[in-house]
Amino acid sequence: MNWEYKDIRFLLENLSNRPSTRGGQLFGDRRIKELQALAWFLTDRSRRGLPFGLDLYQSEADTYIQFANIDSEINKDEAADKPEKLKYVDWNKWEESVYIYLYSIIAKSGVPLSYVIRKDLDDDVEWDSLDRKMQQIHNAPLEGFSINIDSTRVLTLLKELCLDTEAEA
Repeated sequence: MNWEYKDIRFLLENLSNRPSTRGGQLFGDRRIKELQALAWFLTDRSRRGLPFGLDLYQSEADTYIQFANIDSEINKDEAADKPEKLKYVDWNKWEESVYIYLYSIIAKSGVPLSYVIRKDLDDDVEWDSLDRKMQQIHNAPLEGFSINIDSTRVLTLLKELCLDTEAEA
């Protein structure tokens, strides 16, 4: 879990280039893609709080190969535009723009950074009705090393957006 797509290819291509006396082993392109997809599947299911079920993976391996490839490209996308400084008259619009901006930034844990300021789900919301990213956001732990780093990033952004405004205090 938590292996990056490009890192798996790099590792396996390097192992393929080594002689067998130095631990080398031949990994074809298909095998590399299968391992990338398996790593993506396990990481994704873990981040969403879903069971792993390798039978599920095996029954749709080609689909997960595509998902892994698409997800590796999506994570390269640029973040949304940074919100403007806070103005009290536009509080609701500003709050939404901050959330959208944080949603567009992927934290080191692979979850959108908006998990730091997430709102609780309504009691009647079913987990399966949420999209993949919303499941990740609401499954991310709110304690530990990652949240400490990520909440500092969010606080820094909020301080910057409130600097020289009525909200600075």
